[in-house]
Amino acid sequence: MSDIIFGADGTGPDNASTYAADFASSHVRNFTLSSAGFHSGYYWRGPTAAGSETISISTGVANRAAELFKKLRDLHQADPKARPTMPRIFLTGYSRGAAAVIDAAYRLEALSIPVHCMLLFDAVDRSSVDNRVDKIPGNVKFCYHAMRADSAESREIFGNCGTTAAGKVVFVTNRFHCTHGAMGGTPWKTAGEDGTIEEVGAGSKSKAVAFAAGGVGGLYALHKVDKTKVTLKQENTGSAAVLSWMKAYFQIAKSA
Repeated sequence: MSDIIFGADGTGPDNASTYAADFASSHVRNFTLSSAGFHSGYYWRGPTAAGSETISISTGVANRAAELFKKLRDLHQADPKARPTMPRIFLTGYSRGAAAVIDAAYRLEALSIPVHCMLLFDAVDRSSVDNRVDKIPGNVKFCYHAMRADSAESREIFGNCGTTAAGKVVFVTNRFHCTHGAMGGTPWKTAGEDGTIEEVGAGSKSKAVAFAAGGVGGLYALHKVDKTKVTLKQENTGSAAVLSWMKAYFQIAKSA
């Protein structure tokens, strides 16, 4: 086995133990730490709210991936009978962590190191990574990107990165009706009075702040930021559907 997988998760609390609890069942953890059939798997927690760690995550992923790739490549070339396959790099990321692994792929491209497959969960660029992360680089063979649907009205100010790819990349996307949290395997557990999820922290709920942002128009803007069109049932169904979809394409890439 020469395949290696590296994952970077989404934004979360500063406290390491709180973060670990919140992301215990995340999709990125599912792929990197349950890496059956891989030589090894490596997991990075995501950045804190400010996002200043995104570049260091990208650098860490790229450096570790390059180190292991070269080591396994050299072992293969030295004794192809003992190690009959070249190493293959898999990258996976969620939210800002997905932006980080896209940036890591560019760093690997600069070293002429290929990336066999990227698994992206609702990639967003809300920090200091280069705007090149809007596009998947040409050293990637397969890229699968699951994104939240506009119909969910979740984290609408975020947008997405990783929405296009270089010409030879096998690039497949799909949209799911659930929140940004559910996209990463961290679905919301409670809903508002009308049964739909309200994303606390996406924007201010204060009427005073809303009117300062433009009266009734400000209230509407904040409603569009905070209040989603996703029920708890849709949230859980959507999160499970994201993981199922990605696992299917992951198997395609592994067998290719």
